Amino acid sequence: SLFTVPTMYINDPIPDLKGDETLASADLFYPCIDLSDLRRVMRLDGTVTAERLRHAAKSAVIRVQSDLATWRAEQSIEHLSDDQPATYRSAVYSYTAASLTERMASFDSTAEGIRRAEELNNLAQQLMRDGHWAVRDLQGKPRTTVELI
Repeated sequence: SLFTVPTMYINDPIPDLKGDETLASADLFYPCIDLSDLRRVMRLDGTVTAERLRHAAKSAVIRVQSDLATWRAEQSIEHLSDDQPATYRSAVYSYTAASLTERMASFDSTAEGIRRAEELNNLAQQLMRDGHWAVRDLQGKPRTTVELI
């Protein structure tokens, strides 16, 4: 045949889902974080172990709740309502993925390794932005932050 399709072998690690669990918040105002859902939504493969995912997600929950502390104190409701839980999860998921992505930068000093590290850094920055925007959305604040240069 004139056209041959090369054989491709994909050796993606299989996720260790046995360790995925649900992270409950100490403050029942916020929803639980399902680590299996986080893994699926953010398309995290098996290179992210259950332990790494749990650690990054716990750190993200702490960050989001810290960012929302003043706003939370002003709320008179018992828990997030309507679409707010999805926005909260978006913030936590984005910060979790950003943290994991920042740590993926290769130690490869070749041109390809440097290019890949730059791509991962850009992705991590985009994920941090998405997390920040989700926090701002929950607070009812505009997403734009203006700085004088």
